[in-house]
Amino acid sequence: MIRLYIETNFLVGFAINREAGLHELMKIAKESSLLEVFIPSICCMESLSVLAEERKRRNRFSNQLEKEIAQLRRSVDATTALSDPSEMRQSLQNALLLNSRLVNDLDNRLFEALEWVSNSVNLVELEPSVLQNSLQEQLIDDPTDNLILHCILEDTRQDFAQTNVFLSANARDFGSEEIRNLLTQAGISKYFTKAESFLGWFKSQPPTQK
Repeated sequence: MIRLYIETNFLVGFAINREAGLHELMKIAKESSLLEVFIPSICCMESLSVLAEERKRRNRFSNQLEKEIAQLRRSVDATTALSDPSEMRQSLQNALLLNSRLVNDLDNRLFEALEWVSNSVNLVELEPSVLQNSLQEQLIDDPTDNLILHCILEDTRQDFAQTNVFLSANARDFGSEEIRNLLTQAGISKYFTKAESFLGWFKSQPPTQK
């Protein structure tokens, strides 16, 4: 059995369609009896916060487009523009519609990822001792990622019998040599930054080692 740890970046990456391999990995995790996926429960809340911030950013962009469209509607001097104001206005309206669709798609994909988590992923709960450890020992500068790391380290230390691996595209926080050494010491044998890399490795493993 292989135990795969993921974090917030996985959910957000799927929501923004960052990597095609994430969808395949989710499918395999749902169907395979040889793979267990674990994620700290706090990552679900963090992904919703990331979604909220992305919505705000998209809404600010929409507001700016609407202002530009309104300004073009008031324009009566087409000779000062590089193109016909009506054509430019139509282009901005198309961009406004596309931006709205992107927000909806982002919502739908993140909710799909969270639904997958609820059905096919093991949640690593935040224990008081782990929270205390994260406050006393700052392994990563970002406090949320530091807490996530402590959750994973504590959970994987409890079972060395499994083949434990970690997937995170956030190599800036989780991929340093110091953090990788800590992961190794805690029983995580491999670290992957891409779902495709993990899938290639997983498929190459003999059934007796999965």
